[in-house]
Amino acid sequence: NSYVRKNAVLAVYHIQKKFPTLIPDAADLIEKILENEVDSAARRNAFLMLFHTNEQKAMAHLYANLDQLNSFGESFQLVALELIRKVSRTKAFAEVKSQYLRCIYALTECPSNP
Repeated sequence: NSYVRKNAVLAVYHIQKKFPTLIPDAADLIEKILENEVDSAARRNAFLMLFHTNEQKAMAHLYANLDQLNSFGESFQLVALELIRKVSRTKAFAEVKSQYLRCIYALTECPSNP
């Protein structure tokens, strides 16, 4: 059930946030879920958890799935844009600027944008 999956991901995120030692490999587990998830809300929640717990994995997932970005739904796209905004304010941004620009360009090409 998609309702259970999206809330389970949020539960893992909050457990990881409060008690990181309970699920030490939570980011890896959520990354696997993110790769196979078809429900847009569960995918968004999984990506949001990666965004807050492991930015490198979140950016790697975003860049690896750039061609499918327009099919992930608007809520996922907003979280992806927020991740790019947050990472662009770091010093490491200059090294991978072209990847982020490609992501932003892909977001502007999504049919959900007017």
